[in-house]
Amino acid sequence: RMWCESPDIRTYENIDFVPYPLVCPEHTFNTFTGLEAIKTESKGANVDWFREHLFLLCGKDEAGTNYMMDYLAHMVQKAGELPRVACVFRSVEGVGKNTFFESFGHYVLGQQYILQTAESEMIKNLINDVNLKWESKGVNCITLKNLGRYIFFSNNETPVKIGNTDRRFIMFECSADVANNQDYFAGLIHNFKTQGREIYDMLMERDISNWNSVADRVKTSVYEEVQSATIPVIARFLEHMYYKHNESLEYNGDDMTEFMAEPLFHLYSTFLKKMEYGFSVSSTKFGREIKKYEGIEKKNNKFGTKYTINYDILMKYLIKMSYVENDFDDFEV
Repeated sequence: RMWCESPDIRTYENIDFVPYPLVCPEHTFNTFTGLEAIKTESKGANVDWFREHLFLLCGKDEAGTNYMMDYLAHMVQKAGELPRVACVFRSVEGVGKNTFFESFGHYVLGQQYILQTAESEMIKNLINDVNLKWESKGVNCITLKNLGRYIFFSNNETPVKIGNTDRRFIMFECSADVANNQDYFAGLIHNFKTQGREIYDMLMERDISNWNSVADRVKTSVYEEVQSATIPVIARFLEHMYYKHNESLEYNGDDMTEFMAEPLFHLYSTFLKKMEYGFSVSSTKFGREIKKYEGIEKKNNKFGTKYTINYDILMKYLIKMSYVENDFDDFEV
């Protein structure tokens, strides 16, 4: 009772997750309590093994490994900044992708900051969100800062949908050089347990002053493979037409909203050759596929078949179908 009646009792107006370099407001309870690695002292151990295993996870891609080193350095140096990029690792079983990042989370960051879930579709929507809503049953909803870093592990051929204008993902095909090597992974876990502070110090000393999480992404071959597999080629063509239409308007060019069937099919055939897709389609199949897209009206007249394109409706449809990223302020779906 004395504690409850004391005028010096500490109270908070709200709760939030406010890591450095953010400054926590005076009356906000900060759920960030520091990283796990700073609780121990460095013994000066060599941590070259850390980058060497990351190199395997990045498919022995040197540029990709450098990006991931910067990504992890950003995680410890600027925990209060949202990177807006998620990392995807595709592999066979047993290459150590889970072991590496689980150990990093436990011994460098802190177990309280790690969540593993199979709800990947829900998580993808959070990659770019600055804030998120949290609501417990029977309690008013509160807004928290979203500072999550999202890392996906999968054995599937197409673990995520990667749009044509994607700025959200970086993707790697892991090397299987040490797959299922139990002795190797026992040593890896031991190193994390005993050298968490050395890893932290190494990442804190890494220069990321000029690093841009989105612009510096490496488009690996597996990224391009998955991107190609998840987006219909005709959707890519229609997005291309959208940009050509806008460019034509900007420079007082030709009207690009109405096309007779043959000239439009010719544009599509030219697009296939220019992009080196290595296949062709018939005009019949093209006509059958394109009419599935909202914003495209097909009419027959005495001169033949005419297509009219409403680019606003078309782009909303492409965004709705996740064929392109919603990076357009004017489009809400």
